[in-house]
Amino acid sequence: MTGLLAAGTVVNDVFSHPKEFSNRIFEINPKINNLRVVYIEAPGIMLKNGTGTTFETFSASTAKVNTGGVKYCMDTVAILLANQPGMDSRKAWETIFQKPSNKEWRDVLVAIKPNCAAGNTDGQLVPHASIAIINAVCDALTGLGVTASNITIYDTNGFSVNPQTLYPASAMLSGIKFVGPTLRNYPAQLWSSLSPAALEADIIINIASCKGHAELGGATLTLKNHLGTVGGHVTGDQAVQKILEIHNSEAVLGKPIPGSVPPKQQLAIVDCLWAAENGPLAAPDKAPGILVMGTSCPAVDCFTAIKVRLEKLKYKGDRPTFLSYLTHYGYDAAAVEPLLKNPNPDALGRGWLDASWMLGTPIKGSNCSPLKNTVVTFSITGSGFKPQTQTITLKQGEMVKSVSIIDLKGRVIRVLTLNESDKNNIAWDARNTNGNMVIPGAYLLKISGSKAVKAVRFTLIR
Repeated sequence: MTGLLAAGTVVNDVFSHPKEFSNRIFEINPKINNLRVVYIEAPGIMLKNGTGTTFETFSASTAKVNTGGVKYCMDTVAILLANQPGMDSRKAWETIFQKPSNKEWRDVLVAIKPNCAAGNTDGQLVPHASIAIINAVCDALTGLGVTASNITIYDTNGFSVNPQTLYPASAMLSGIKFVGPTLRNYPAQLWSSLSPAALEADIIINIASCKGHAELGGATLTLKNHLGTVGGHVTGDQAVQKILEIHNSEAVLGKPIPGSVPPKQQLAIVDCLWAAENGPLAAPDKAPGILVMGTSCPAVDCFTAIKVRLEKLKYKGDRPTFLSYLTHYGYDAAAVEPLLKNPNPDALGRGWLDASWMLGTPIKGSNCSPLKNTVVTFSITGSGFKPQTQTITLKQGEMVKSVSIIDLKGRVIRVLTLNESDKNNIAWDARNTNGNMVIPGAYLLKISGSKAVKAVRFTLIR
């Protein structure tokens, strides 16, 4: 982006919004449809106490996140986003991230903008987005060959405290840089704060939190993060319009050249490990344990606002505003609506995709019958471990599709075979898929049903 600045001479040129961009559908990734948005709902894997996890402060709640589970779920979503269920996670991330043809991965510059990256928000000295999510993205990038020192986490509001207080060295990839306006020297005629990290980056990644803003129709947006990425906050009646316009500006997309220079903004993530109806100063009131990811910010924001905030979490919001995130760029509302109704893949690779089914191998056949009652008994018998029994309560009429044993790193240890005549009683002999006895420790029992996924943590003791 440096060359563009030299040629443009003024910052306003960087934020230009040419007429040809108006109502233009700009493909972020040639291999992934803009409308391909993937979500995963797995509180039992990503949060240590599942949906029972209460939110305290962002600092205290970070310790309640299962880092390994988040990494596993992020890789799972990446595989489905890349539209290759049989692909390994590294290949999936390589499909999602695009490097300029004149660079090696080690030279690629990455800018990550989480919500409130600089901390000191809500009276707390921590960022809103989960550190585990940031780490999962960084692991994916360094796995491709990106140098850690070329990854920057930044906020135009500046870091009010030492970044190491916000992102402890012991919890983050060594070498990552932190940038705020107090740490740079760059002229900004358009806004008072402008981040060079974003303007110089080859890849921009936005991570938004599931919190509501009244002026944005009731949602926190990855689109809004672009203003934290390259400028300053906007409020008032024109906030949505300004946010939509900046998305297709050169400050965000750069000057993409097909096959040579890809767009800068390449990945949008909404962190719904916790959620709040209001924001940004409201503390989260729910722990849905959901992640949403896509390549196009407008699509990710539209689907998250409608499918997660309105429908799943029952928060209030302005549906026409949410749809405008896509119609502003030329998508027809009549074409978008069908994609919002059914969370299943379609032949064109577009629409809202539920990745939860990838957490376990579904039982063959479709003759799943409703449970006779809502209590499932899980027992460990016939092994060298102490016998134990767990009871799991499911919703009335739930149909169990698969049952899996998962370790705390998110790896599937065993997919259990169910007794079709008695699905209310599940037994495990503490052996893995290869028939070997597992080691003592904590595991997750995951039940994938027709209506929801539920997980229970248990410990094997000799």
